[in-house]
Amino acid sequence: MPAHLRKALQSAILPLLLPLMGAAILLRSPAAYGETELSASEKTELLNQMETVRNKYPSIKSEFVEEKVTPLLNHPVITQGTIYFEYPNKFRRDITGKNPSTTVCNGKVLWIYYPNFNEVEQYALGQHKVFDDSISALTTGLSFQQLEQNYHFRAWRDDNALKLELIPKRPNIRRLVDSLTLWMTPQFMAFRSQANLPKGGKVVTRYSNSSRDPLPSSTFEFAPPPGANITKPMGK
Repeated sequence: MPAHLRKALQSAILPLLLPLMGAAILLRSPAAYGETELSASEKTELLNQMETVRNKYPSIKSEFVEEKVTPLLNHPVITQGTIYFEYPNKFRRDITGKNPSTTVCNGKVLWIYYPNFNEVEQYALGQHKVFDDSISALTTGLSFQQLEQNYHFRAWRDDNALKLELIPKRPNIRRLVDSLTLWMTPQFMAFRSQANLPKGGKVVTRYSNSSRDPLPSSTFEFAPPPGANITKPMGK
């Protein structure tokens, strides 16, 4: 997979997967503090419940603070902003601060906008197999009935939360992430997540002020600002 494509997927798609599943992690061992691992039938019931909630509330909005650590960095990279999603394939991620960016996908086109440089990257969906397969494999996690087709899936329950551990089965996902550890409230709302990346990196994200209210269609549209330099890294 080209380096620029892997970077785009890791920076734009992967951070969206975890909160959109309505899940978040707690950094402790599986059996700690009274956690009980779910049986196969309990996992099936859990996925059915999550699917029901997702079908009833297909949209989600959440503020986030993300901390990324890699072996090449002396200090963590902290970003914050807001994410939006509408099932099955519309999403938006606005990053604020010194290095702002906006990632928007309307289900057909994905844009990444860097306002400091007035630059826009544009990716057309449905035209590049590697790109489409990677996005499809990641967002498959949002279709809970298909989750076990693409991930080795374990889950634990305690009095206050549910913990999910996902290890990718498919090579195109393993190029982006080694494992996902997720935790969710009993209402399936995100509060924290972690993705362990290849070569030793990890991304820990905390979520707050989450809402399942319907989102306007304009949330997932993007028009490049006047004078922006528009590039298509994968061609037409």
